[in-house]
Amino acid sequence: MARMWLFWMGIFSMVCSLLMCQGLPTTTTISAVLRRDVILPCAYQIASPYSSKDYRIYWQIPGRMQNETLVYFLNFDRVEALAEQSSAYDNRAKLFLGHLDEGNFSLLLSDVNLRDQASYECVIVSRDVGKSTKSIIIELQVSAPYNEPTIGSSELCSGQARTHTCNATGGYPKPLIYWTVNDEPIPNDLYNVTTESFQDPIDQTYSVTSKMTMQGSEHALIGCTVENQQLGQNKSASVKNCQRSGSQALSVSAASVFLLEVWLVWKV
Repeated sequence: MARMWLFWMGIFSMVCSLLMCQGLPTTTTISAVLRRDVILPCAYQIASPYSSKDYRIYWQIPGRMQNETLVYFLNFDRVEALAEQSSAYDNRAKLFLGHLDEGNFSLLLSDVNLRDQASYECVIVSRDVGKSTKSIIIELQVSAPYNEPTIGSSELCSGQARTHTCNATGGYPKPLIYWTVNDEPIPNDLYNVTTESFQDPIDQTYSVTSKMTMQGSEHALIGCTVENQQLGQNKSASVKNCQRSGSQALSVSAASVFLLEVWLVWKV
């Protein structure tokens, strides 16, 4: 547990140095990966003689219904008001309580899901009514990598058209699909390329199916690439367009053996 805490504090320090936490812009975009943890940075310079006990901290999602908007609430004197928190964030949202006096009001959001994509607002309110309220907006963007794609093919090598089907699952957002023949991009209309997607109603990830057609007698290496632009990730699969099946290869071998036996008998 201590190692995990040190890990996240290191991440926070790195993010702060990159974003200059003492002067964060009004809105900052943070990227997260599905089912992993993410830190939403929020920092504020606490002026002496005040301490973090003199501030009330809200993490909320503006624009949602009232019972869904509060992600985390820390009252004055560091009292956590978890009963007022949206149930969607139970046991998933917390602050680094040991570092509040350093002005670190960042939120650790665990086990991120696609419904967490939103604009989060960190609101810092002073006990001193004469001091202004600080508000920082964090835009959370969530992605999910696709599983390795697979290619299935219809018909054996018979000279007729063959349809190749590329499937990829479990990713977000919708990917781009590229087909290649012998490592060269192909025009979609020439190869009758069609692509369909389905979004899982539970975890919101996509499954994608793309099909292309070419002559079964044409020997070529068929490739399918699935690109997740948001993650900057490409995954590929390939298959030969015309390849003998095991039964075909066995028939050819049997025929060869038969011809060899006939030749040996003739020689005798």
